[in-house]
Amino acid sequence: MINGTSAIYFDIRDIKESFAARFPTSKLTQVLLRFPDRLPAEDLLGAARTWLVILNSEAGP
Repeated sequence: MINGTSAIYFDIRDIKESFAARFPTSKLTQVLLRFPDRLPAEDLLGAARTWLVILNSEAGP
């Protein structure tokens, strides 16, 4: 509960499994697999920013 309201959780298990199957050697795969299967919305938003930085670094300049 956050400030008297229930936190909204997202199940990211399918995202993790699909990404790992398509990109097994990606650095992001290793990061994703370390996250729990369910994340509160605020954590997911913060994590998504980090994931984008990793993806951009793999894409190159």
